[in-house]
Amino acid sequence: MDNAKFPLFQAASSTKMFELPFSWVVNAPTGSGKTTLALKKLKSCHKSLFVTPLRAQANELYQKNKSEFENLKLVTGGKKLGPVFARADLIIITCESLMRIISNWRRNLSWLAKVEIAIFDEIHLLESFSRGFNYELTISWLLRLNPFLRIWAMSATTGKDLDLLKWLQAAWLYDDHRPVPLEIEIERYHSGEKYSRLLALCRDQPMRTLVFVHSRNRVDKLAADFAAEGISTCVHHAGLSDKKREQVEKQVRKGETEVVFATPTLEMGLNLPVQRVILYDLYFKKKNSWELLSPRSFWQRLGRAGRPGLDSAGAGIVFISNYDRRAGTLLDKKFPPLQSQLQHEKFETFLFYELGFNFAKTAPEVSRNFRTTLAWHQGSRPDFARIVQAACNRGFLKEKKQRLQLSTIARAAVNSFLNPVYFSAVITKFQYNITEDDFLLLGLLSPEIEPVPLYFRELDFVADSILPRLNSYLLQNKRFELLQDFKVTSRSFMSIIKTLWLLNFYREGDLEDSPIITDFPRLKYMREYLFRFISTVERWFRKDIFQFGPPDFDTKARKTGLKFLCARARGFLYGLTPEARELLLLKGIGPVRAQKLLTAGLGSLDNLSEATPRELLQLKFSQKLSRRWPGDASVLKEKRKKVPRYEQKAVFDAGSNYEEGRLRRAFELSVKKEGEAGYFISGGKQAHRVCKRECDCLDFKGGNYCKHLIAVDLFGGKEKIDLKRKEKKINLLTWWSGRI
Repeated sequence: MDNAKFPLFQAASSTKMFELPFSWVVNAPTGSGKTTLALKKLKSCHKSLFVTPLRAQANELYQKNKSEFENLKLVTGGKKLGPVFARADLIIITCESLMRIISNWRRNLSWLAKVEIAIFDEIHLLESFSRGFNYELTISWLLRLNPFLRIWAMSATTGKDLDLLKWLQAAWLYDDHRPVPLEIEIERYHSGEKYSRLLALCRDQPMRTLVFVHSRNRVDKLAADFAAEGISTCVHHAGLSDKKREQVEKQVRKGETEVVFATPTLEMGLNLPVQRVILYDLYFKKKNSWELLSPRSFWQRLGRAGRPGLDSAGAGIVFISNYDRRAGTLLDKKFPPLQSQLQHEKFETFLFYELGFNFAKTAPEVSRNFRTTLAWHQGSRPDFARIVQAACNRGFLKEKKQRLQLSTIARAAVNSFLNPVYFSAVITKFQYNITEDDFLLLGLLSPEIEPVPLYFRELDFVADSILPRLNSYLLQNKRFELLQDFKVTSRSFMSIIKTLWLLNFYREGDLEDSPIITDFPRLKYMREYLFRFISTVERWFRKDIFQFGPPDFDTKARKTGLKFLCARARGFLYGLTPEARELLLLKGIGPVRAQKLLTAGLGSLDNLSEATPRELLQLKFSQKLSRRWPGDASVLKEKRKKVPRYEQKAVFDAGSNYEEGRLRRAFELSVKKEGEAGYFISGGKQAHRVCKRECDCLDFKGGNYCKHLIAVDLFGGKEKIDLKRKEKKINLLTWWSGRI
C-alpha cells in the first residue's frame, strides 16, 4: 500500500485536522492538549467512545468532563449496557469492559453500529504483554462490526508506524509542540556520588519534583533520607492503598511536598502537577540481566514535567553514569514500531474467541478475520487449519456439517475469557477433596495472570508465616503435578502462593505495614478475575455434578460440597475467617453482614444457630432475618456433616547454611565442569575457577565461603531435594531459584 495514503500533518494544521473524515494516529507530547482537543470534537458527535486502559484515568476524565457533555457515561466494570448507556452521547470505558460488551455483539450491535468515533488512548500499550492482546482484539472486532467507524489512536510515544497506519487506515498527525516547553539536562556522575548529586539538585534548586526509581525499597529509603535532610517528601507506588495514594496526590496538588519518589506506576495515566522529572534509574532487572529502559518509557516519564497553567517550562534531568555509552541513545527520540502481542501461543486463543463469540464458523473465516489484526499487517500468517486440527485432536473442537463447534468445556471457558486448555486442566483437579485455598490456587495458575513477584528476602516470611496457614490438599500431595500440568516454573509457583496469601486481606489497610511487598492494583484485578473464575467453575459443575468431588461422594454430598467450597472461596477473597465464610450460604448475608456477625461473636454457623432473634435484632437486623437465620444455620450445619472438611498444612522449608547475599548472587552464575574436580564459573563481573574446593577469587582468599563455591554446590545438587521422597520438605531456596 502506498505511503501517500497515509499523509503526515504537522502541528500548524492540527486544530482543523479532526474535521476531516479520517481515522488518525496522533503522536503528540504529554501535556500538549491532544485529549482536550479530541474531546472538544466529540461534542459534535451523535455517539462516541473514549477507551482507556486504566480505571484511574477513566475516572479522572469522567470527573473533569461530566459537566461538558449532556449525556456522558462511565463504564469501568463488567456491567451490561442498558438503555441509558445505549443512549449516551459519549461513553468513557476501559478496554476490558468494552471487550466484554463487544463479545456479546448481537445484543449490542444496534448501538455499536452507530458509534462515529472511538478514541483509543495510550495506543502504545498494544505491545504490552498484559494488555496488548485485549487492546488489539477489541479494535479488530470494532473494525469488523462498524466499518464506517473512525478510530483516533493517541500516544506521546509512537513514530510514523506504517503497519499501524495501514491497519487502522489512518493518517498520521504529528505534533511536537508542547504548551509548556520541556528542557532536558544530562547529569553525569562517577560511582559513589549518584545520591549526593540528587540531593544537591533538589536542595539547591527546589521545585515540585518527581523522581522515578525502579525499586520500591529504594523509593522508601530515598524518601526517608531526604526527609532527614529537611526536605518534604512522599512516595507513590503500587504498595500504597487507594486512600494513601489519594492523600499523596492531594499533597502534591496542594504543594505540600517538594519531592515525590515513585516507581513506574506513575509513568502514564494520572497527571500530577510537577515541574521537574528526574530519571534516577535507567536500568531495571529482568530475570538475571540488566536492561535499559525503552525509549517509550523514557519519554513517557519525562513528559510528566510541566503542567499547563502552572509552569512556564518543564525540566527533565537524566542521570547517566560516566561509564555508560548506551543510555544516551534514548535522547534520540526514535520510537520503534509497535510490536503486536497476538503471536504464537495467542493464535489458538484467537481461534477460540472467534468461534466462541460467533465471529467465525470455519478455519477459512478465522483466517479472513485475522487480516483485521495488527499482527497480520506485521507479517504473521498462522496456519489455522493446522491449529484447528490440533484443537480437534485434543477434544476442544469438533466439525459438524463443515462448521466448527467448541466443545462444552471450551465454550464455558471462552464465555468467561478463560483459556480452554487451562480450564480443562483445572476441572480435573476437582476430583480430589480440595480446599478453598486449592480452589483459588488453581485460579491463579491461569496463563493470563501475573502474580505479585516473590523476592529473595521474603522467603523466610513465606516459610514461617504464609505456608503454615495454608490449608491445602494439592500442595501436600500434588504440587509437582501442578507444575507439570500448568507449565509453571517453581519460582512463579512460589509467587502464586504469596499472591494467594495477599488476596485474603480484603481491606487494603491491613496490608500497609506488611513485611512483604504487595501490589494493590494487581490484587484488585486478580480479585475480580477470581470471582469470575469461581462463578465459571460453579456453573460448570452444576451441569455435570458427577465430575465434582471424590468417587465416594453421593449426589447430595457433591452438590453440598460444591456450595460450601464456592462460598468458602468467595469468603476468602472478602477477607473473612474460615468459619465466617460459610455464612455467605445463608440468604440475606453478604460480606458486610458476615463481618458484622463476626464482630458480634456470631461469625460461624455454630454460633449463629444458637443465637436468639433478640440478639440479632440488637444488631439492627430486620425481624424477618433475625427469626430466620438461626434455623437456616442449623439446617446448613447438618448438611455440612456430609462433606468432611479437609485439613492439611503444606510442608516447606526455607533453611540454608549459606550466607544470604552470596547465595543470592550464586543463583545468577553459570557453572561448567572442567576435568575431575575443576569448574569454570561465569556470569559475574569476572570469570573464576574452582579446583578441589578452592577458588581463585579474593573473597575465598579472605577466608569466606564465596559465591563461586556455592554455585558449584548448586550445580552438583547439594541443595537439591530428592523429589521421589515425599516425606522430605521442599526447600524454598531451590524452588525460588528454579533448581529442582
